[in-house]
Amino acid sequence: MYKRQILGKAGLTEVYCWQETYNEDQYHKVHLEGTHKSLYEWRLQVFDRVIRAGIKRIGMGILFGLYKWEYDELSLIHHALWIRDNYNIEPYAFGVPRLKKARGALIQRPFYRVSNAMYKLSVAIRRLVFPFTHTYMNTRENLKFILELLNSGGTEINTEASTVPGGYTKMFLDGKQFFHYSYESKKVFKVLQQKGFIPTFNEIPLTNRNENLPKEVTIHV
Repeated sequence: MYKRQILGKAGLTEVYCWQETYNEDQYHKVHLEGTHKSLYEWRLQVFDRVIRAGIKRIGMGILFGLYKWEYDELSLIHHALWIRDNYNIEPYAFGVPRLKKARGALIQRPFYRVSNAMYKLSVAIRRLVFPFTHTYMNTRENLKFILELLNSGGTEINTEASTVPGGYTKMFLDGKQFFHYSYESKKVFKVLQQKGFIPTFNEIPLTNRNENLPKEVTIHV
């Protein structure tokens, strides 16, 4: 708690954390013991600690494919409702990527299949319950499907993304943690306008950064 208060005073304004799966048995199967992340209850209560430390902007999520999507989707919504009822705070954003292959990862295939139709339904359910919370569309999906997700209730996508540690602080840093799509921001902006959306840009600010370095751009619709 004290460490988070220090971070808040230093300028930290938001915290995003993915529970990954709310099924406790499955959670322990996919997280190695010996770290705080392997402690299910510790991760489940992260937002209680964050909010009590004075940080009120939070992002929540799960990783589709680890467990049954219906269970995890409804558990995520229930968790968000609990936070709203107890702290009078709604999540700023939801992020629910699908498990994809990642170089060096122990898990290369999803345990449970999540079809495109299931994925779109989950986005629609989330938007109905929390209409003012951004539903973030992950760069693991191609632009064609992202457009379908936006029509299902999604509101936020990233362009010109990097998944390399330090990817936004160094120029020309190659590689990626997992396969993802990255599109030129202006191109995506134009496509969204052609499809009838009203997009807005939001460049992620980084303190003391060189203006010539790469930027991750968030587009809201």
